[in-house]
This record gives sequence, C-alpha cells and structure tokens, in this order.
Amino acid sequence: MSIARRDVLFWLVATIIILGVLAVAVPLRHTNYNRAVFWVGVVGGLVVFRVGMQVIWAGMRSRQRPRLWVGGGVAVVGLYLVYLALNRLGLPPR
Repeated sequence: MSIARRDVLFWLVATIIILGVLAVAVPLRHTNYNRAVFWVGVVGGLVVFRVGMQVIWAGMRSRQRPRLWVGGGVAVVGLYLVYLALNRLGLPPR
C-alpha cells in the first residue's frame, strides 16, 4: 500500500509544527524552567495536538465531516495548551 502525496504533506506539516514548538521551548527550558509546566503544558499539549491531527486524518480518509470538526477542535485545544505553557515559561506573545 503506497502513501498518497496528500498524506505525506499532511504529516509533514504536523511534524513541522511539533518540531517548531519544541525548538522554541527548549531555550526557555534553560532560563526559566518549571518541569511541571514544560512536561504537562508543552509536551502534553503537543500530544493532544497529535491526537487531534490523527482524528482529522482519519476523517479525511473516511470523508466523515463530523470527525474532521472533532479532530480540529482537539488539535486547537492542544495548541492552546502549548501557548499557555510557553507563555508561563516566559515567552510573551508579540
């Protein structure tokens, strides 16, 4: 079974988002590091985001619109948790 181009592009974008957030969070870890905020907020939020992306991908494959909305909502909640954690670690919004 081959992977479609659309699937590869989708997972590439999700991976870039996750790695980008971690690249921003790692320097903050050395300056103002609260272990609970980092692991629960940043890493936990990225896990929630990844689960949401998996639900979106399954919805795209099965063409079920409600699954797309649920996955999108879960992914947004995960990214919001990451935003709150980064803000708490000392990365103020611009």
